Amino acid sequence: MRVSVKRRMQMLFAAVFVCAALTPGFRADATEAPPPEEFVITDGVLTGYNGPGGDVTIPESVTAIADSAFAGNTSITNVTVPASVQSIGSSAFSGCTSMTSASIASAGNIGSGAFSGCSSLVSVALPGNLGAIPSQLFNGCSNLVDVAIPSSVSSIGDAAFSGCSSLGGVSIPSSCSSIGASAFNGCASFGSISIPSSVTSMGEGAFADCSGLGSVEFNASISSVPSSAFYGCVSLGSIDLPSGVGSIASNAFGNCASLGSISIPASVSSIDLGAFSGCVGLSSVSIASGSGNYGSSDGCIYDASLSTLIYCPPGKSSITLASSTKTIGAGAFSSNGVIGDLTVPSSVTTIESGAFSGSGISTITIPESVSSIGSQSGWTPDVIYGYTGSQAQLFADENQYIFESIGTAQNPVGPVDPTPGDDDNNPGNEDPGNDNPSGDNSGSNNPGGENPGASNPGGENPTNPSNPNGGNTTTGNGGSSATKSTNSVSTTGSNGRVKDLTPKTGDGIDAKYFLCGGVLLVGVYLVIYKKKIKVK
Repeated sequence: MRVSVKRRMQMLFAAVFVCAALTPGFRADATEAPPPEEFVITDGVLTGYNGPGGDVTIPESVTAIADSAFAGNTSITNVTVPASVQSIGSSAFSGCTSMTSASIASAGNIGSGAFSGCSSLVSVALPGNLGAIPSQLFNGCSNLVDVAIPSSVSSIGDAAFSGCSSLGGVSIPSSCSSIGASAFNGCASFGSISIPSSVTSMGEGAFADCSGLGSVEFNASISSVPSSAFYGCVSLGSIDLPSGVGSIASNAFGNCASLGSISIPASVSSIDLGAFSGCVGLSSVSIASGSGNYGSSDGCIYDASLSTLIYCPPGKSSITLASSTKTIGAGAFSSNGVIGDLTVPSSVTTIESGAFSGSGISTITIPESVSSIGSQSGWTPDVIYGYTGSQAQLFADENQYIFESIGTAQNPVGPVDPTPGDDDNNPGNEDPGNDNPSGDNSGSNNPGGENPGASNPGGENPTNPSNPNGGNTTTGNGGSSATKSTNSVSTTGSNGRVKDLTPKTGDGIDAKYFLCGGVLLVGVYLVIYKKKIKVK
């Protein structure tokens, strides 16, 4: 009996075990781990997210979102950050390419690049207590069209809105004192922008490549317009810089192709001439009176006394230099390819090196007053007009430019073309092709110094074309006549002197020498002939 009971108990336990083993979800030898939590939160800081994405609302138990907490999550479409969250870390939502909107209730501190690379982001509601727009906050958010900068913001960081090509504009609050480098670089849809007087500093390229930007209300209290500040703003038509600006840096308005005019305050003490590089439409630069460094006349930049021309805008098609101009400075016309004809006023004494380099000036008139002309690389005018013996002629000759004389210089600085027939290397005014010891220039052996080419025994200079012999006559410096026969050929050398190319005929050899030589040859022949006869 005891055995039977014991056996029955064993069978019962075996049956229970089999049933338990066959029951779904039962594990006799292990406990199953709980499912992961959607939000990873440690001491109020959200450090990670394991949820399915879509619309995400941050739990109110969270007080801060850690750096890169949601970075690279492509399933999130919208995010709502409650008032409990006071700070959002750097790159917290960076690369969330499916996110289209974000609403932040009260995070007064947001790290750099928090929403950078969110290429589908369309609208963002920033908190009213935000102290600063950090660097690269919305960098590369190419679809962002709606964002309001709170009035609490004191600064806009580097590249904060860089690449936000769909953003139609923003209102910069009067609380803002600085705009970082490339802050709005590439905001191609900007139509206009107003920079308040509260702004005291602006970084390089702050509004570069805002290709749709047509107008700028510039009230900023900045001390300088930085390099490339408005570079590539091809729709910008004009700009007035505010008083207080002290300098304009290189490429500040570079490649602003539609920029036609710019007004510069008297406070400016330094202008990098590369500031307007590529501004092909710029035709007028105006500088307020009272500047200690610069002045303007006819839309061009001069020094304060208007004595040195510094810059002619590239879009200017004609120019009248100020009557007080004494110097045309280096590079003054180097960016202008439009002006084709230039008349230099008689007040000018110096043309510096490179003044016309790269310019489009093809015809220029240079007065006798110009005493110094520097080298002009990259410039080849069609013709230079000036005075014979002037610096203009010397410059043209040295550079093998065509020179057209408009008169003779009263005070020659170089050799004046002498009267054809004269030769500085012949002190006796002799013709080196003649045996004429008298010093008169004659086309034959004329010991009396007379001019045998005309009925003028006194050797006067017959300047009347009714010369009875028809000979070509020129006037020498000494008053004597140098007459060539009508068969002679003459050409003017590079020094302006007339060179006689008439073939010489051996003038001055007595004919009796030919006769004596002939008789001698005949005598020798006869002697040889007689000897031959005797031998035969």
